[in-house]
Amino acid sequence: MTAGSTLAQGQADRPGQTLIAVGRLTRPVGLKGELALEPLVGHRERLSELAEAWIGRAAETAHGCRVEHVRFTSAAAVVKISGIESRTEAEQHRGQYVFVDERSSAGPAPGSFYVHDIVGLEVFREDGTFVGTVQDVQKSPAHDLWIVARAGREFMIPAVREFIRSVELDRRRVVIRPIEGLIDEN
Repeated sequence: MTAGSTLAQGQADRPGQTLIAVGRLTRPVGLKGELALEPLVGHRERLSELAEAWIGRAAETAHGCRVEHVRFTSAAAVVKISGIESRTEAEQHRGQYVFVDERSSAGPAPGSFYVHDIVGLEVFREDGTFVGTVQDVQKSPAHDLWIVARAGREFMIPAVREFIRSVELDRRRVVIRPIEGLIDEN
C-alpha cells in the first residue's frame, strides 16, 4: 500500500483544478538550480513525464512552473524547474512539494492510495476500538508508515496487508489488525 501525496488536495490557480503531490523537493543538486525529488508515487519513472507542475508547501498556495527535465541517478530523481537557476535559489524550495493536476495523473496503482486520501482517516481495530487519526505518511525503503495520532501520542502503522485490513475512503476510516506492541496503550 503506497501513497502519492503528503498534503491535502487543493485548488490550483484555475478554479475547478485539483492538485495532488507527486514528489517532495529535498535538497539542491549541483550549482545550476537542480533539486533532488523524493517521489510520492509508486513508480518514480512516472516523474519523467512532468512538464507542467506546481510547487509549494501546500496545494492551496502552490504556483505554476515549467519542468525543464527530470533525470534519475542511482540515489534520486533530479528535477530542473524553469526560473530556478542557482543552488541558492534551489535551496529556497527545499521541503516544498511538486504537484500535478489530478486529471493528468495516472492515478494510484490497485491497492495503493494517494496520501491526501489517507491523511485524516479515522483508524479502528477490528473490534471497533478507536485507535486515532492518520496524520501523515512517511516513506521507508520497505513500505509506507502511516502516522496515527490520538491524545497527543503517535503510532506508526506499517502500510501492509498484514496490518491494514480495510481502507474505506467513502466512510473515511481504516480498519487495522495490530500485533501486540505495535500500539502502546499506556
